[in-house]
Amino acid sequence: MSKKEKTTSEFAAPESGKCNNSDFNYTSILEDLQYEENGNIRINEKTGEIKENNWKEKKRRNILLSESYKRLGKLKKSEKVSNCGEYLVFNTCKNGHKKLKKAYFCKDRLCPICSWRKSRMMVSQLHQILNVSFEEKPNMRYLFLTLTVKNCNENRVSETIDFMMKGFERLNKYKKVKQNLLGFFRALEITRPVIIDDLSTGKCRMDEYHPHFHVLLGVSSSYFKGKKANYITTKEWYQMWQKACQLDYEPNVDIRTVKPRKEQEKANWDDLEHKKIELQGAILETAKYSVKSSDYIIEKGKTEEINNRFTDEGVNILSNALARRRMLGFGGIFRDIKKKLKLQDLESKNADLVGVDEIGDCLCPICQNKMFEEIYSWHFGFNSEIEKKENNYFKLKK
Repeated sequence: MSKKEKTTSEFAAPESGKCNNSDFNYTSILEDLQYEENGNIRINEKTGEIKENNWKEKKRRNILLSESYKRLGKLKKSEKVSNCGEYLVFNTCKNGHKKLKKAYFCKDRLCPICSWRKSRMMVSQLHQILNVSFEEKPNMRYLFLTLTVKNCNENRVSETIDFMMKGFERLNKYKKVKQNLLGFFRALEITRPVIIDDLSTGKCRMDEYHPHFHVLLGVSSSYFKGKKANYITTKEWYQMWQKACQLDYEPNVDIRTVKPRKEQEKANWDDLEHKKIELQGAILETAKYSVKSSDYIIEKGKTEEINNRFTDEGVNILSNALARRRMLGFGGIFRDIKKKLKLQDLESKNADLVGVDEIGDCLCPICQNKMFEEIYSWHFGFNSEIEKKENNYFKLKK
């Protein structure tokens, strides 16, 4: 693979309503996160159905994953995944404000519901960590680093991830990296490209996988001073990554400085609130799903009909490759702050993906009225909005 030289460029938060990844919308996730933190869940008042599309769509794809596990003979996994999010318990007040209180989450690495919850919570954790880092290291600068290797076939996914993990450890020990690096957050992502073998017939395959790292780096302010001594060019980054992974080819590496968009005044970067805003894009890109469900649940066009062969191949390969692995990693000041804040390990089997810890009277975070429980169940029922029966979340009558 030939190397196309890239220069260090700015990383700006995507414009409102735009995102490079259709399954991870920058604007919507911030709105959803704020919406839920404010104690609100969208409910159809007439039917009692949950109108939040994320819940419904994630549960639909969760069922498709369960069916794939069943076809693969992994019956225990299939049952465990199918039970995920079957019942949702919300705290609600007389004004209709709602907040998730209880739910069963399977914590399967490929589960669309659990991946979604983990990603949202990781965004929240990174915000908390960076807020502290702004106070402790106000002059620290931020870089967004993407480290890639060549696509691997389905038989080499685990092996490829292994040497990438070891390569990342070696990379951090290199003198020029070590003398500049103050902290990092690293996330592994795996995508599955469609390889078209014949354009005339549309014959294609999905037997290649593309593991890569997204890394948010915190570096000393001297990184951009005395360029020969401290600054690391894009060429140096890919040369070090090549050496660290012991590759016989030049890998693609992208390094970007997190800073304001060109049209913004430089003075804004010195303002703490503007600094936080500009980091949002890097946070969301780093904290997104390790594997998007669209890379293993393969639907035929917009028909919602499943390609069982491609789906089962992807589910089997990825579930085995990701078993007992740590997809996320913190280092340096970011790890120290996470420990100081006592933030939970989201990859632990005991991770709390609900995020509620009620003490004493339960009061609505919006209107401060007392709250009571409402339970919603996933089942086949009549949806008045589309005037037909479908699988959806419906409120259980007491």
